Amino acid sequence: MFIQIEPTPNPLTLKFLPGRVISKMKDMLNNDHRIHFFLLFSITLIVCGISLIIDSIINISLFKDNVSNQKITKILPGFIVREDLSINFISGKNNDKNNQSADQSINLNNFDLETVILEGKIPVLDLQTLPNELHLIKDVKIKKEQFIISILPAVVQENTKIRANRKRLLEIKELLVVYKTLNRNDQQFLEHLASQYNINTLNKHKIDIIEALLESVDVIPNSIVLAQAANESGWGTSRFAKEFNALFGEYTFDIKNGVEPIYRNNGEKHLIKFFSSINQSVGSYFKNLNTHSAYKDFREKRKQLRKNNSELDPIILVQYLKFYAKDKNYVKTIESIIKINKLIQFDGVKSVIRKS
Repeated sequence: MFIQIEPTPNPLTLKFLPGRVISKMKDMLNNDHRIHFFLLFSITLIVCGISLIIDSIINISLFKDNVSNQKITKILPGFIVREDLSINFISGKNNDKNNQSADQSINLNNFDLETVILEGKIPVLDLQTLPNELHLIKDVKIKKEQFIISILPAVVQENTKIRANRKRLLEIKELLVVYKTLNRNDQQFLEHLASQYNINTLNKHKIDIIEALLESVDVIPNSIVLAQAANESGWGTSRFAKEFNALFGEYTFDIKNGVEPIYRNNGEKHLIKFFSSINQSVGSYFKNLNTHSAYKDFREKRKQLRKNNSELDPIILVQYLKFYAKDKNYVKTIESIIKINKLIQFDGVKSVIRKS
């Protein structure tokens, strides 16, 4: 958009038109109006400058608005990205993190992924958002490494909490078998965990509640989490991931916690869930897979592997995530991301290192 500003009509105002001689200039010079002429000439230049500045600001604003409403598709080697990445603001919540502090940028020199894999532990980052410059990195390998470094600590922390809760559950189960009752602390722990995992406790024996919890309170292999996040967020380059920490494309129907994707079929009312931090996004993903009825087969297969004292093989488990997306090739896509990017090597990372 271009805005033309016309000054207030004035008999001394000059209008410069190509190919025409301006007779008034000669008259003014001859009539000792040099000062007036230069003043008017300066004012004209100032007005033109202001016009150009206003025009630039408006054009920039329009450009930003247009970009926010465009369909964004990112295709990079080794992964596939969903196309419904654009959003409309309907909640009035602007989660723009462009002004995040510089110390949230990741310096790869401080992280050695080979050491992380070898030692099985990773430093805690507690990032609020993904690095601003992630989408600007041209080297695909470095882009993927930064993405992994950004979210792996949150994934490991979540699995660590789950392991601790599961360990205590197994201890409580043993106590219940021996003593046939529980002390107050163990009882409260059981009730709290059942509420957290949406386990119905009404008219149920404690041992049955524990068994139901053990099916849900279990880890998700790091490789599966990384692969799903990479697929759903375009390795952290989608607008949903950058501005709303929506790493896993979770749906919600709560207008206070979601943003509307532009590309929805008629009649669809789902929103994309947003989060205030990477940790919250990861935590919500874990709860989704560990509680939602759509992933009951996933949890049952995991339970079966536990019963057989087998490793939680991510390639086996991922076969039970077919309901995570409408794409009939979704499972194959996640499996390919795991294999191509050798994500299974991160499954051995089971602890975090906090700065002293």
